[in-house]
Amino acid sequence: MHWNGERFVHRKGTASKRIATAQLQALVRRADELRILSLPPGTHPCIDLPLVTVELTVNGRSISVAHCRMSNASPDARRLLEFAEFIDRTLAIDAWIGGIEDRRMR
Repeated sequence: MHWNGERFVHRKGTASKRIATAQLQALVRRADELRILSLPPGTHPCIDLPLVTVELTVNGRSISVAHCRMSNASPDARRLLEFAEFIDRTLAIDAWIGGIEDRRMR
């Protein structure tokens, strides 16, 4: 896994982490269930809201897609956001994201 924390996170800058085979298999399974590789690629318009970006390659097929984190998200955006949350839980990235104090504007 590759991380690039820019703003409002505990771990700023780049970092990487190796994940277990079982974690990788779980991620690929969930991506397939949510049909992540069939989402329209690209960055979808987002103003003043957090942008969630996922880049994924499975068996030579790749996608890079980004959507806003918002309550009235489109069905495609909801699929991406659900997968992003699954990634966060599976890889336990809370140590890199940090707590609420790390996410506040200063």
